[in-house]
Amino acid sequence: LTAHKRTPIILQYEVERIRKIHHGGKVKEDFHKLFAGEYIGDIVYGANDGIITTFAVVAGVAGAALSPIIVLILGAANLFADGFSMAAGNYLARKSEKEYRKTERQREEWEIDKLPTEEKQEIREIYQAKGFAGQDLEKAVAIITSNRKVWVDEMMIGELKIMESQDGHPLKNSLATFLAFVIAGGV
Repeated sequence: LTAHKRTPIILQYEVERIRKIHHGGKVKEDFHKLFAGEYIGDIVYGANDGIITTFAVVAGVAGAALSPIIVLILGAANLFADGFSMAAGNYLARKSEKEYRKTERQREEWEIDKLPTEEKQEIREIYQAKGFAGQDLEKAVAIITSNRKVWVDEMMIGELKIMESQDGHPLKNSLATFLAFVIAGGV
């Protein structure tokens, strides 16, 4: 079958699957937080590096006419050492990003508490840039600034361009990188 002939079947399957998930107009909370989606970047990053670096090490030592057992030992050593290095780097990066978002959120909360007039003006400017004007603009500002969490969320995104991340598990992200590296590199 060609892609265009399969599409209606796939779409029909998706529609039925989505209908089952949306029961009574209520969406199951975890539907959009599937495992693969949460860790896809870590898996691709680890697998790609695992394939390339392991191939480079094995090809290099094989080109040196070393015995096959030495080639395998060096390849395995590379798999685990480089895989661990990648996982540790990913862990530190994810943890640092998480701490940065937390610090910036605390700063915005402080600014809202201590400088509410200035922060309301920033919301006003953000929504003016989105095309709001007049009474609609003032209504949007009033609604947003009436809820502290919503207000902080809007400042994080609109002012700082920092999206709240759903990947709150740096250790799991690093494990996904390590496993993808070892599996793809081993192949």
